[in-house]
Amino acid sequence: MNNIEAVIDVFAFIRERDIPIFVDKYFKQLGNSKSNFPKPGKRYNLFSKYKKKRELDKLLNDFTLKISDSSIFDNPSEQSELFNRLKLFFIQTLEFGQIEAEIFFNDDFNNLVNEFLKKASEFDNTLTSENLFQAIRNVWIMNTIQLLFNKKVELTPSIFAYSMLYPYSDNYLDDTSISKIEKLEFLHRFGLKLAGEKVYHFNEIEEKIFALVEMIEEEFPRYDYNSVYESLLAIHYGQVKSISQNKCNAISEELITKISIEKGGSSVLADAYLVLGNLNYEEADFMFGFGVFLQLIDDLQDIADDKENQHITLFSKEQSKDECEKKTNKLFNFINHVLLSQEAFEKGNRILNIINYSCTLLIIDSIACHKNLYPFLYKRKIGSHSLYPLYYYRKLHSKINNTLEFLGSKKSF
Repeated sequence: MNNIEAVIDVFAFIRERDIPIFVDKYFKQLGNSKSNFPKPGKRYNLFSKYKKKRELDKLLNDFTLKISDSSIFDNPSEQSELFNRLKLFFIQTLEFGQIEAEIFFNDDFNNLVNEFLKKASEFDNTLTSENLFQAIRNVWIMNTIQLLFNKKVELTPSIFAYSMLYPYSDNYLDDTSISKIEKLEFLHRFGLKLAGEKVYHFNEIEEKIFALVEMIEEEFPRYDYNSVYESLLAIHYGQVKSISQNKCNAISEELITKISIEKGGSSVLADAYLVLGNLNYEEADFMFGFGVFLQLIDDLQDIADDKENQHITLFSKEQSKDECEKKTNKLFNFINHVLLSQEAFEKGNRILNIINYSCTLLIIDSIACHKNLYPFLYKRKIGSHSLYPLYYYRKLHSKINNTLEFLGSKKSF
């Protein structure tokens, strides 16, 4: 038995019982999804694209100028003004509906971002802007789950803790200077902590991680919320298995896909349990599927980094342009199928519509940033449905990263 199998074997008994069923279900659905060109929405002419580009450039420039004045961090009225500008941008430029924009751009969300940044800084003032953005992305996913279930949008202790956990653990596991043995030993201790065992931290990172687990335990006592901890152990189990994706070209595509499905599905399933405490079967099924397509979109976005780190995913493995096109089309069609076939919520749910539209924007962004991986005609087709010229996306990422770095340097949350 190798080291990975040894760690997996220790925790195999605590996997959430429905996980294998969900993995098989969504693996089959993804495999059966059509590889023909999807229908990602309306078309945009060149004039419209450049108009939207100018609007976004102006918003980013104005935003950068505003945050260059540190007083904005202590000025609620100026923060509110920026928030309203962003809301208007989502309606006029990104073409979200007025009602959909109202859902996400309200005082609850505005206050929540400030609250999260302040709390994160108090917990660890060495976190980079990239770490914070990674964490707050998960906060927003959990806020979306709150909205789906008509719960108040708020930063609970568990939402804060779980969203902070994975910048720490992911960064540790992605660190190429740390050996596989060290990573497996870390995962072993982390798993014991999640299982409720008494275990001492080995280093400063583990000290932070264990403190975050204890925040969750305070909100969800183990004897009342066993499913919460089963879901946390399920994502941990998936994370252990995902180490086999590193520097291993011999791994089969089926196994690569199932590992990503299990890791992504388990992650959002844990999100949902940490928002609600308990789920019925249909709710758990949908949340798992939601996590699957978010993970696949993430893999699509991270192709370049994964190739550089020799991390094998469905999209980073060596393949032809035609294969990449077919897999991306399958992802488009898979997302539509998951959202249309779900039974946990009413058909036409506005939050589900927002999720679908947002995923389309993210996939088009990923295609634009990895144009060399796709056939010319495919890029042309996708480009006709893009809000912006395809060449603009790389510049946009650079501008946003520069803004985030500047924001992170202020340390005045």
